[in-house]
Amino acid sequence: MSASTFPPSVVKWVARLEGLSFVLLVFVAMPIKHGLGEPLPVRILGGVHGLLFLAWLVVLALAARREKWPGALTWLGFITSMIPMGFVFFERALAADRATGEGAVRANDG
Repeated sequence: MSASTFPPSVVKWVARLEGLSFVLLVFVAMPIKHGLGEPLPVRILGGVHGLLFLAWLVVLALAARREKWPGALTWLGFITSMIPMGFVFFERALAADRATGEGAVRANDG
């Protein structure tokens, strides 16, 4: 691995962990809080998700800078992090961009 590359596995796993924490927060912890009146799962998963979201933003910024991603791909990584399971779509877009070097996202980036 050269100094100018960013490990794809780091991007993939941080995106997956952040996405999974968001899904658990929205579809497990929130229903427990509002359905059963128990706020503890939201308190715990909310903190975990917050840390993972911040980690994702750092990884996204570092990877985008080091790999010279187009702005559209970087924004896609940010926007899909706010959608439950959005990381799946981002992984596909990233794979397409890496496979061609001129992926669909890169071709539409101005």
